[in-house]
Amino acid sequence: MKKLILFFLFPVLLQAQDIPKLQKQLNNFNYQKCIQKTKRYAKWHKKNKQVNYYFSASYFGLINKENSFNKNLANLNKSLSYLAKFYRCTNDRTAVTQELENSLDSVAYEFSKDITTSNLKRLNKLYKNLYGKNLTTYQQYVNKLNRDVDSITLLNFSTQTTDEAVLFGEYIPKRIDRDLLLAQAMSLKGVKYKRAGETPVGFDCSGYVMFVFKQLGVVLPHNAHKISCLGEEIDLADAKTGDLLCFGTPQRIYHIGIYYNEDGKDGVIHCISGGVKANQDVQWNYWKPRIGKVRRIVL
Repeated sequence: MKKLILFFLFPVLLQAQDIPKLQKQLNNFNYQKCIQKTKRYAKWHKKNKQVNYYFSASYFGLINKENSFNKNLANLNKSLSYLAKFYRCTNDRTAVTQELENSLDSVAYEFSKDITTSNLKRLNKLYKNLYGKNLTTYQQYVNKLNRDVDSITLLNFSTQTTDEAVLFGEYIPKRIDRDLLLAQAMSLKGVKYKRAGETPVGFDCSGYVMFVFKQLGVVLPHNAHKISCLGEEIDLADAKTGDLLCFGTPQRIYHIGIYYNEDGKDGVIHCISGGVKANQDVQWNYWKPRIGKVRRIVL
């Protein structure tokens, strides 16, 4: 009988003793140990959903501890998932859990800036489960897709004259003053980078190219890869000021800029993380090998 009583008391004693131990591991930044102890604790206390908080906090602590970006992203995903599980079982948002929630919010946003579309979709799904809304970056991605669709639709079915229209699968180039285009492009040097930006308040790479050409009556989609499919492909040796440099591979263009030649030197003016910059000489030597193709979209 005594053994039987001890058997039933053991989980209760374990619960009373182990929660402080888990917290101690967190306080000492022993995140891997905390995960291991939490797993053992969870086997005995499957109904105690408090363990999800310790899983979430531990995986959050491991973010940026790995050398692999994908592993750090996986830790972020796990932390989001476990905190969502914790909140599904309790409405008790303490100062501690609220701090974790706020930290996850900012970290998720930073990670979302430079990940693949598939990873962004997965991250957003976990984020939405916790916060009930889309990640800002994911929402911008969706908005950008919608704008691109609207832009193509407008260009296909608008009443523009044919020399101003970008036809789906066929681009009809417009004759412009290339020096004027370069002057317009150069006048925007120093404008800061802004994700999905397409105005002088802030640009991304394709938003910048789109804006410059729009000032001369040429309408382009807000998408580097789609722009890279317009016009005709030419050799870099034949490029003229105003032609487009498309960076990446022919199959996947990830960046775009405007070619120019000044004082006999090749250059690219584009919007990068540091804003709109004109790059020649050393900077040109960095960008030149990364060119996937060169497109001529104006006459």
